[in-house]
Amino acid sequence: MKKILSVMAMVIALTLMCNNTYAQDAVTLKYNFKEGKAYKTVTKVITTTAQSMMGQEMKFDVTLDIQTDMNVTKVDAEGNASMLINVKGNMEMNLPAAAGGKKSEEIKNEAISATFAPDGKSINQSQVDKDGNNVTVKDYIKLTELPKKALIKGDTWQDKRVDTVANSASPIAVITTTDTKYTVVGKEMVDGKELFKIAYDGTMEIAGKGSQMGMEMVMEGTGATKGFYYYNPALSIVVSTEGLIEMNTNINVSGPQSMTIPMSQTIKVTSTTEAL
Repeated sequence: MKKILSVMAMVIALTLMCNNTYAQDAVTLKYNFKEGKAYKTVTKVITTTAQSMMGQEMKFDVTLDIQTDMNVTKVDAEGNASMLINVKGNMEMNLPAAAGGKKSEEIKNEAISATFAPDGKSINQSQVDKDGNNVTVKDYIKLTELPKKALIKGDTWQDKRVDTVANSASPIAVITTTDTKYTVVGKEMVDGKELFKIAYDGTMEIAGKGSQMGMEMVMEGTGATKGFYYYNPALSIVVSTEGLIEMNTNINVSGPQSMTIPMSQTIKVTSTTEAL
């Protein structure tokens, strides 16, 4: 009888140890911004494009370097953080000679007011235009979105979404449908800090319509995404990201002149964030 009780006690002890191990290893992925704190994010985006039009192959690339300074002005009871954000940077374009060749364009300091939820989703964003009016802008600044739940190594989750990008610089309003799987790689020591690594990969479908100079344009294509990010549990923020997007699309043009323009794009994105 004593032997049975001893075995039962050992089983209970092991169960408690396992539960404690789970609690120690689990990390809740959400933002916990602090009122009065400042954060700086440095981002590099390299886009390489190849397309064929009327039998002519064209290749060009664009490099975007951005610094985003975020100052947290208020955090409410639900953890929603209001911020004043300043953006500045530079864009280097290596275009075909017919399109102007090499160009450089400064991204001047732009002030944005924004509020983000603890999962990183944008609640609202606004910007003061050249006339001094407060104008609502949609997702001008994006944070890495988090699942807001406790996770351990090996856990996965799926994210499906539809996004629309439409602006005056492009004649086509583009709709992307993405299906992304996230996997918890686990804890890693990076520069002396214990971080939580999340890897992801997914697929995307691209569709769009538009018109320009009497021509109708329809875009369709597919793509793939992969990458990872590091979450710092001590700061409750994503401190670095690295991602790759590859897309293959066709733009079908009809009107006075009909043609199909095949295009492939590779977009590499890296970013680092630090608390100041």
